[in-house]
Amino acid sequence: MSGVPTIPGIPGANGQVGPRLILGTTGEQRLRNPEYGGQAKTVHDCVVESVLEPGRFVIPGYPERTMPTWYGSNLSALALEKIATYFAQQTELESVH
Repeated sequence: MSGVPTIPGIPGANGQVGPRLILGTTGEQRLRNPEYGGQAKTVHDCVVESVLEPGRFVIPGYPERTMPTWYGSNLSALALEKIATYFAQQTELESVH
């Protein structure tokens, strides 16, 4: 585990539990993780899957059942698409700014 789950580009968006949300950097390795049991083939789809089915894959070293299961039902399809696009593009370099 390293750092807190920050949302790059959004000041003060620092979570208490979870991995850093720089999926443009870490997303591909998550998809290749042998413990990943999801259906996503792209980082974008992995973000969508994580919101809709947060228990499908939990990053090793982080607690299960941390992300609320109701996010997916409370977001519009457009909002979920924008979130997935945003997180799939975030990289370590961008999160430093």
